[in-house]
Amino acid sequence: MRNRTAIFSSAIVLSVVGVVAFAAPANAATPVTVAVAAAGGLEITAPTATVVVPGLTASADVQAFTIALGAVTVNDDLGGTAGWAASVTATDFVDPDDADLSIPLTGAATYSSVQTASTGTVAVVYANSTDLNNIAEIATATASGVNSATWTPSLTVTVPAGTLAGNYASSVVHSVL
Repeated sequence: MRNRTAIFSSAIVLSVVGVVAFAAPANAATPVTVAVAAAGGLEITAPTATVVVPGLTASADVQAFTIALGAVTVNDDLGGTAGWAASVTATDFVDPDDADLSIPLTGAATYSSVQTASTGTVAVVYANSTDLNNIAEIATATASGVNSATWTPSLTVTVPAGTLAGNYASSVVHSVL
């Protein structure tokens, strides 16, 4: 009988130990959600004042001019990781009083940019463009969070030989996506 008691006692002890060893701790989880809203949107600013090119006269020779357009800035206040791309396009130079007087940009203009500043976590790659009649990507950014980048572009235009005297105007348009 003694053997049976020992086996029975061992079985009870193992059962109790098994329950204690596999018991899960008691806990209660409280979900916490934090909403971080975008500080704003994605925007680009460029100078709006008219840039005047001095010093050209009607000539039988080819002439060229380079003019600084002023600082262009992209502000990315979305706070995401999507990055952005800035582009530029321009119109031919046309005399507003005589549409027959024009300086075409095709093959005659170059947009160049030099980075001057950036804030936040952003890596920008700048490109020059010689095709301003079509939308040309001139800055692409990989970014994280709120950031900005500023560059100072210049426009170089070759004026064909024999261009008649006139007041030629063009519009340079910057955009960002």
